[in-house]
Amino acid sequence: MKKIRDIVLRLNRGERGIISNYCHAKLRTHKSKKYQLLALLINGNDWTEEEMLLHLYGNKKRVHSFRQLKTEVREELMSLLLIQPAKSKYQSPKRAAAYTVKRDYLFAELLYAKGLGKQAKTYINRALKKAEEYNLIWDQIQCYERLRIYDGFRYGLPGFAKMKNLHLAKLEEYRVNTDLVNKQQELVIPFVFHVNKDKTQQEVSAHALNKIEEAYQNGGAPEIGYLYYNTKVHDHFHKREYAEAKEVALQFLDFLAENPSVDTGASIPGTNMQLATISLNLSKFKEAEPYIAKAIKGFASGKLNQLNAMMVQFYCLFRQEEYAPALELCNKALKHPSIGTRAISKSIWHFFKVACHYQMNNHEKAFYGLHYCNQLMEDKTGWQMGYRLLQILISLDEEEGDQADYYIENFVKLLQRQKDSDIERIRLILKLLTLLRKYNNDFKKLQSKHGDLVDLLKTGQGAYHWDPVGYEIIRFDSWLESRLT
Repeated sequence: MKKIRDIVLRLNRGERGIISNYCHAKLRTHKSKKYQLLALLINGNDWTEEEMLLHLYGNKKRVHSFRQLKTEVREELMSLLLIQPAKSKYQSPKRAAAYTVKRDYLFAELLYAKGLGKQAKTYINRALKKAEEYNLIWDQIQCYERLRIYDGFRYGLPGFAKMKNLHLAKLEEYRVNTDLVNKQQELVIPFVFHVNKDKTQQEVSAHALNKIEEAYQNGGAPEIGYLYYNTKVHDHFHKREYAEAKEVALQFLDFLAENPSVDTGASIPGTNMQLATISLNLSKFKEAEPYIAKAIKGFASGKLNQLNAMMVQFYCLFRQEEYAPALELCNKALKHPSIGTRAISKSIWHFFKVACHYQMNNHEKAFYGLHYCNQLMEDKTGWQMGYRLLQILISLDEEEGDQADYYIENFVKLLQRQKDSDIERIRLILKLLTLLRKYNNDFKKLQSKHGDLVDLLKTGQGAYHWDPVGYEIIRFDSWLESRLT
């Protein structure tokens, strides 16, 4: 049932209304259990599965029948969504066009199967025209493939040769474009998984950018321009060349405005989110606000992209010490429709709440709040380290020395198992925490004896870089400094 409810939650008002009316129309003439169940779900009924089973079948023994019914309801729901107009499904004109092209192509296939070739060709030509308008290369290939067969048998070899040549030309264009897309992904994916510091990966990224830049400068289509700007922003960001990244991102916005055909609907808000993140890395926290506001407004409401943008907005508020609004945002995010999309999303936002309470000196709430985000202890992307570090800071402030020692010891053991990870900053933090406990929490003694190590964290160069949108939510060197005054 969860799969069906997840789909229903993401329906827009128009889709929900059309499907609800359709169900009620069906139920007026035929009391089908399928439409009864679909109507219950569409209208927001929050009954349990057991209650629905009892309502529909009158007893709880028809479990197998109910399981089959749920499958039928899900298939019916997807079928009803397919027949809705493309504009009701997509914000992006390009994605709406791609949907329309595929639908017209399927109409043509149905007509070909019924021996109505002439009518089928009308739909194929309509699909091809739309595919050419938005440069949907793969869809053009499919259309030419079908026309090659149709025109060959209708007009002979000349008709066949014409479509064959167009088909082969598009296949070659698709091969070239796919190669460039693959190169772009070779650069972008490591950024997502935080492995972009590897020297071999840096060489791969440099090669990918050179190939894309060369193709764009040689008069590439707008799609190549899209790849070029998107890749170049990521490349500068990877290298921590934030001023350059900002300049290219602004150029990218201009490019998207001039080439609306390549806009996926998420491109402009996505670039604004990048600009907000870049501004945070430039310590221009106030400047980040209008960018992230545009991103949140531009992304489809209730979708995961919007929730991700809200995370950047949280950092904008938190870095400006606006903890009360940041806490409000956390509560809003925890009610977001996409909060369950990722397994650890709720834990991350509860972690943010803990950080807010901690900074507002609500240490008791911060301590108990850790229980709501302990799922981060199973995370492998960095949040576990953020959780452990904040846990230690709270223990030290609560003067729970033995507990802090236990946490530090376990944290050290964890890092010993991650010898190849790019975590020099957190290693140094753990070293300083160990020394701090050795000096019985004498912050001044730590500073006088190991000020050079603290300075490495303050300057944040190279391996000791601090990520303002990362898991070290309370900057450790700032925390140390605050304890010296």
